[in-house]
Amino acid sequence: MKQEANRKGSTLCKFCVTDLVHSHLKDGADSVIIADDSVQDKRHSKFIELVKKQYSGNEHGRVGGINLVNFGHYSGIV
Repeated sequence: MKQEANRKGSTLCKFCVTDLVHSHLKDGADSVIIADDSVQDKRHSKFIELVKKQYSGNEHGRVGGINLVNFGHYSGIV
């Protein structure tokens, strides 16, 4: 399944992400996926396409920023 993730307005669905990374994971009984999202504050930027108004927990309000989602996988094997 081919996705154009770099094209403006395109998104990856959860099944597309699973297809992309599944072969790289070594799952075991103790495996977990860790997800974290954050807003990168870009309130002084006027020309970055990805900047939009969104809630920031750090600022306790809306700021112009880029939403960043990080995923980590722990296989349970040390």
